[in-house]
Amino acid sequence: MKRQKLARDTKETVERVKQTYSNGYLTLVSIIQAIIFGYYIVTLGNHFANITPLNALISISTFLVIIIVWNEYMIGSTTLRYIPRLTDSSLPFIIGLTEFLIIHHIFSVLHLWFYSLAASTFVGFFSYLNVFSSAMKDPENESIFQRLRNWPTMTEMFCYVSTIIFIIFGVISYIYSLRINVHYLLVYITISMQVAFFYRGIKYWELTIGKPQNRR
Repeated sequence: MKRQKLARDTKETVERVKQTYSNGYLTLVSIIQAIIFGYYIVTLGNHFANITPLNALISISTFLVIIIVWNEYMIGSTTLRYIPRLTDSSLPFIIGLTEFLIIHHIFSVLHLWFYSLAASTFVGFFSYLNVFSSAMKDPENESIFQRLRNWPTMTEMFCYVSTIIFIIFGVISYIYSLRINVHYLLVYITISMQVAFFYRGIKYWELTIGKPQNRR
């Protein structure tokens, strides 16, 4: 009898932790992203009078980073349920720090901006590893991963490869520091990669909860 009660209490505690974690985690990420977005607005305001077309493109790419981070955390927090670990508590702050560096270098030398992007995707790679490895251990997520198939691995590899690409872009932009056309090309490619990753997020969402017409 006592064992049954203990098992029932444990199950209820686990359910409570999962529910509280999902809501609390999304709130934490929202606060961090709001601070990051505020810093982004202030940075643009301080340099708006001297902004160049290249700075404008870099600013657009940086804004996409903020949107992508928020979107990915929103999807993960609302679709996957699992018991959090210490890494789950620290990663939102670390990613926020990399976003701060990206914004800080919008009007700095381009190679530092690319290195900050590389740091962000590198942390993102470990974030996905952490989330997917934890969520796969929970039977509640089994049907979701069956629908996703290879998408988690593809997402992790996208971040890993992007880290390498952005490091290479940083080196290229440093070597060709006076070739503005090269800088434009690198930033255009970066924005294209971000749009592709955002589209991946849309497909991920559809695979997880289905298309709107299928939910009627």
